[in-house]
Amino acid sequence: WDSPVVDKERVALTGHSRDGKAALCAAAFDERFAAVIANGSGCGGAGSFYTVGSGSESLDTMLGAFPHWLSGTLLDLPASLRRHVPVDMIFARALIAPRHVLLTEAEEDKWANPYGAYVNTVLAREICAFLGHDETVNGMTRRPGGHGQLDPDWRYLIEFLDCVFYGEAPQTDFNAEYFDTAWLALDWSVPERG
Repeated sequence: WDSPVVDKERVALTGHSRDGKAALCAAAFDERFAAVIANGSGCGGAGSFYTVGSGSESLDTMLGAFPHWLSGTLLDLPASLRRHVPVDMIFARALIAPRHVLLTEAEEDKWANPYGAYVNTVLAREICAFLGHDETVNGMTRRPGGHGQLDPDWRYLIEFLDCVFYGEAPQTDFNAEYFDTAWLALDWSVPERG
């Protein structure tokens, strides 16, 4: 971190799948990272525990298949309470705010819950606006194909970083609407600024 070749204002994280979860977690707990790009990170990453698209990994599935990825608190949670776990991955996005986040998702990667990731992205934009940072990029891309971090994802990553770190106009619409979120009803409001 103290190297003269590191621009401390422009450090970003990326990761694919489980490493995407780790990148989001690292950014949530370390404010030195100015941006994070998570690729197909799914349940416990960018995806929501509560808003789960058809064919997506759920918390129950993750607890059964990958218990070593989770804390003892979640592992000890009775099955009857798993639908009501008191946190969701939007909390991680709130901890990252107002820093920049890009999610690179794939159309056929239903398991990674691109729908829940998109919902959390829309909500993260609201959080950044609440914090007075409308210019923060909370974006998502979707490409054809399945689970992997492929050439298009790397191109999106570079374009995103050129945009947020160097002010270059992106060719990609990082705010594209991939799913209908008109049903979202936020049950909180922005307090008046005093």
